[in-house]
Order: sequence, then C-alpha cells, then structure tokens
Amino acid sequence: RQLFSRRIQQSERLELLLADFRHAIKLVYSGGRKPFLLSMLAIIGQWMSRFSILLAVLLALGLDLDLFRIFFLQWMVFVAMLFVPTPGGTGGAEAAFLLVFRNLIPHTVVGPAMAGWRLMTYYFMLLVGVGILFGTGKKSTEERLETALK
Repeated sequence: RQLFSRRIQQSERLELLLADFRHAIKLVYSGGRKPFLLSMLAIIGQWMSRFSILLAVLLALGLDLDLFRIFFLQWMVFVAMLFVPTPGGTGGAEAAFLLVFRNLIPHTVVGPAMAGWRLMTYYFMLLVGVGILFGTGKKSTEERLETALK
C-alpha cells in the first residue's frame, strides 16, 4: 500500500515538474527570448572561461598537449567534484585531477599544473569572495553604528 502511494506522489511530482517546465517555456516565448538567449550566452562564456584556465596553465608551463582533449577531460573532474561532500569539492577535486590527468601531463609538472588550476578555479575566487564579504560587511557595520548613535 505504501509503495503504491509513493508511486502516486512521484507521478504528481513529475506532473508538477512538467507544468513548471511548460510555464517557463511559455514565459520565454511570450517575451523573454532576448534575456533567455543573453543568459545562455553568458553561461556558455562562463563555462568556456572556467575550462580555459587549465589550458592556460598548461601552456604557461610550456606543455604542448592535445588542448581539445584536456578541455573535455576537465568535465570528468568537475563531475567528480559534485560527489565530494566538502565545500568546493576540496580534496576530491585534486584527487580527481590526478586520476584523470596523471597519464597525460608529465609527472614533473602535474603537481604545479594542479596547483595552478585549483588556485585559479577555486581558491582565488574564494579569496575574492572573502574580500568582498569583509569590504561590504565593514561598511554595513559602520553604517549601523552611525545610525544607532544618531
């Protein structure tokens, strides 16, 4: 009996999901084509930039590799990072990188390549976020103090 009720719940969820999808398609076609296309272009640009970082690191290290292959193998690393239950896939990203690229990148530079890739794709952005957090948090604290003292 419970199994049957679960199937009903799942079919209801699927119907709601499909209704939401149809509604979103109607919104796009009723006047949201330009914002939709612009957002898709921005997403494509963002992912192209992210996947180009390793290519730039490898070129900076003087490696002449199959850049297309490297570009697409990164997808495997990013997917593997999704299954690591730490913020940003920390630890798992590095392990996945080594597993995927250990036979493609020479052993003498695989460590620096991984460090440069991870620094630019995660730690640099983390530091930028911390800087923004402290920068905006400090202003709002000062503003609250000034408002409280008035």
